[in-house]
Amino acid sequence: MVLASAMKRQRPHLKSLIIMKLEVTRTPIIREIIEMPALLYNLRDRKVYASFHEYVKPSRIRAIDQKCAQVTGVRQDMVENADLFPPVWKRFKEFLQYHDVLRDPSTTAFLTYDKADLNEILPAQLAYKSLVDSHLDDLSLLSQISRLNIKKAFARQYKLKQTKPLRKMMGQLALSKDERYHFGMEECWSLARLVEAMQHDGWRPRTPDLSKTQMKVPKSKPIVSPE
Repeated sequence: MVLASAMKRQRPHLKSLIIMKLEVTRTPIIREIIEMPALLYNLRDRKVYASFHEYVKPSRIRAIDQKCAQVTGVRQDMVENADLFPPVWKRFKEFLQYHDVLRDPSTTAFLTYDKADLNEILPAQLAYKSLVDSHLDDLSLLSQISRLNIKKAFARQYKLKQTKPLRKMMGQLALSKDERYHFGMEECWSLARLVEAMQHDGWRPRTPDLSKTQMKVPKSKPIVSPE
């Protein structure tokens, strides 16, 4: 009975995953979000049921350089007529609300390959001077949503001593990879396929795989502020 109770506590009541991969500018000092893709993944049905994808026009970078374009797959023409971050973020929240993801934060979790997306990049973007007052609640709400550590979950599922990079995790499960797997939306789909394959092998989310997202407004002045 004690063992059964302990096992039950190890199984969080997750229904869905918010799979994200933020692409940002690559200058040493200023990092602004330039692509915001996300997939909603239903853990029971084992499939993606909704997607969000928008490019974001940076406010302080005049043009995306060639190196950034090669790494992120985002070119200047893709962001030239895109909206700045505030309206894109507003539409992303509406997307989550429309799909009823935020009603009970305990039933969903973020899934990002790199924890910096949620711990550093998004909080810094939300800390823009023009957003602080009206968007502090966003930080409070989103910090209630756990983050699924896919590298830790994969290592536990397959009894590995060390975690693996995404390319090697997909290779171990014989999943074909898109050569652009590190680009925003492509990486989201790669992560979704990885989760589906892990579920096929009997994986279920466990409490040790989850951690609270440390989303806080930076104490220092934001690096980037709108003109």
